[in-house]
Amino acid sequence: MRMTEAEIIKMCERLAFRYNNPAEQQDMIQEGIVRAYEILSEEPDAHPAKIYREVNRRIYDYINFGCHALSIPPSDTARSLARGKGIPEGSSWLTEAAEALLGAMGGNYGEYDDSLVSDDVASPEEVLGDKEEAQIISQAILDKLDGEEALLIYMRYYEDMTQDEVSDELGITRQAISLRELKAVRKLRKALLRKL
Repeated sequence: MRMTEAEIIKMCERLAFRYNNPAEQQDMIQEGIVRAYEILSEEPDAHPAKIYREVNRRIYDYINFGCHALSIPPSDTARSLARGKGIPEGSSWLTEAAEALLGAMGGNYGEYDDSLVSDDVASPEEVLGDKEEAQIISQAILDKLDGEEALLIYMRYYEDMTQDEVSDELGITRQAISLRELKAVRKLRKALLRKL
C-alpha cells in the first residue's frame, strides 16, 4: 500500500492549493513532502490515509504558525485559536496569552478555502472518510483477504486504477481481475456486515 513519489507530490500540491496562499504554496508543498517521507522512514508501510492526515496537519501548522515573524509553537490551543474557536476547555493557557497570540497571528491568515477545490478533487472528508469506519475496513482487508486480493482492492479503490490498468500492472487478464475483484468484494461485504 506504499504511495509512489508522484502520488505524494500530487497529494501535497492539492493540499497546498486548498489553503489559498500562492506566496507560500511551494513551501507548503515541500513541507508536506518532507513530512510524508518522515512518516515513511519510520513506518514504510504506512497507510495513505495516515500520510494524508499528517501531511495536511504539517501544511496547516506551517501556514498558520511557521510563516509568522515570531515563532508560534503548534499546539491544540494554538490550532483552536487559529481556527477562531477560542481557548479549548481544559487548556492551561491564560486568556491574556491567547489574546496576545491572536493579535500576533493577525486574524485568518492561511484560511482553508473549499471553494477553490474543483469538483473532481475529493475533499478531506471524502478521502479519509469516517476514521472508525476506515479502521474497520482496513482490519477486514487484513483479516479476510490474502495478499493478492488486498493488492487488487488497493489498486482499484485506493489508487483508482481501472481493471485494464490493474490487468496490465499484474500481467493477468481483465476478466480474471474482474472475477478476483468480485470475490474479494464479496468477502469484505460479508465480513463488514458482521461488524457494522
